[in-house]
Amino acid sequence: MSAVLWLARDAHEADSAEYDHIFDTVIRVRCLFGGTFRCYPSREECMAADMKIGDVIALDECAAAPASVHKFRPITCFGYSGCKLQDQDSVQKRSSSWGSQNVTVVRAQDADQQLQVMCNSLSVNNNRRKRTQYINQGDQHFIYTKLRWFHQQFIDSFTSFGELRVYITAVPDSTGLRRRRGEIAVVAKTDFLPNKEMSVRRIQAEDFLHITPLSELDLRTFALYVYDNLRARDDWFTSFESLEVGVRLDITVSPRERGSTRQFFVNEITRWYEASFFSRNLCALPHDALIARFAQAFHEYFPPSS
Repeated sequence: MSAVLWLARDAHEADSAEYDHIFDTVIRVRCLFGGTFRCYPSREECMAADMKIGDVIALDECAAAPASVHKFRPITCFGYSGCKLQDQDSVQKRSSSWGSQNVTVVRAQDADQQLQVMCNSLSVNNNRRKRTQYINQGDQHFIYTKLRWFHQQFIDSFTSFGELRVYITAVPDSTGLRRRRGEIAVVAKTDFLPNKEMSVRRIQAEDFLHITPLSELDLRTFALYVYDNLRARDDWFTSFESLEVGVRLDITVSPRERGSTRQFFVNEITRWYEASFFSRNLCALPHDALIARFAQAFHEYFPPSS
């Protein structure tokens, strides 16, 4: 049997035991009947996307690479051991979350009451019993806990500027890595309105007046650099296979600080199969141009059997 089982999967369903059962069943069928029967996305990438921490590490390594022009990355504390964000405002995030769910801004003075992480940003008195239990469980607790909390440096650009959602699809290229290369399909600009609703539109030239000297060309070059870097990683097949079809990179800019040039950085790698396409905002009728690009890339990655 040679087939691909497509999992119509949303990020907020990441904890469902049904998916574990599906993955196990597919493996049993393949072992019993042979062939290349598999799930897409893979079990490994689903876990990598859900946990988020591996993505953060990959983005940190990408920014630190010698070829990287945009070196800025928000400081991340992974929620255990020594904390790099003591006495700082931070953004707390949880694995297996989506959108703004389980993402909260925590002010430094409220850390003891609001932070779920178990690093030493929390005072010993307020969290002694909980922290002691966590530390005593050690590595086993860290590895097997399904829901992980971590926190990152608070960046005001998300509210002062918004985010740039860069949709990239793979296209055939005989000279490209695995005979494919990335091509930007569309760039969206998102902002949260005072009523907390999201505003979505295509990017405009005027948007870059607020982040000079950065330009749209800088953005496109940066997005494709990150895309290429992730595809070139040793763990591309286990953690980033879906980028062979495409991806949405959620990007914003570093804080405005005296004496430093603003830089782009990726806030999140959103797998294309979990991404909102905002097609009514970004595509003309019949609103299918963007998803058609991803569908074509998927068809090329999994060509029909002859």
